[in-house]
Amino acid sequence: VHMMVSKPRQWVQPMASAGANQYTFHLEPFCQIGSTGGGSDSSSPAIGNVDTEACSECIRHIRENGMRVGLGISPDTPVHLVFPFVESVDQILVMTVHQASGSFMSDMMPKVKSLRDRYATLDIEVDGGVTPDNVAQCASAGANVLVSGTALIKSPDPAAVVARLKSVYKS
Repeated sequence: VHMMVSKPRQWVQPMASAGANQYTFHLEPFCQIGSTGGGSDSSSPAIGNVDTEACSECIRHIRENGMRVGLGISPDTPVHLVFPFVESVDQILVMTVHQASGSFMSDMMPKVKSLRDRYATLDIEVDGGVTPDNVAQCASAGANVLVSGTALIKSPDPAAVVARLKSVYKS
């Protein structure tokens, strides 16, 4: 289960009761968000000052409910903000789109590579705009869990897309 919600802790127990075996939530609800104060794109928020205690409590709550833990970050969130939590989660999710059906953001691959270079055995998931055309890029950066929704839904032959994703990933 991948929850993109503002209060992830409140959904842990309901998802566990529904049979989820993994609960992935986003770091951003535990971050203080403010203005960039200028820069080239002053409309983008500055993300920082993670409430580590509240995020860690959410992780504990997920474990207490018998699920694996995934922690996700959106494209605007610096990857180093997840480093303090890596040892207590099973998977880190790097979003590669800003919104559903968005275009794949290849500039997120350095985040994936940074995680892979630091954590050799960590499950690293990429979600957003993954297609057979960019799956090799995801794999070479170090992602080992891939989410491909739109490429499957929009295809007249989803099974062929899955086969091609697997083939490209393995090569």
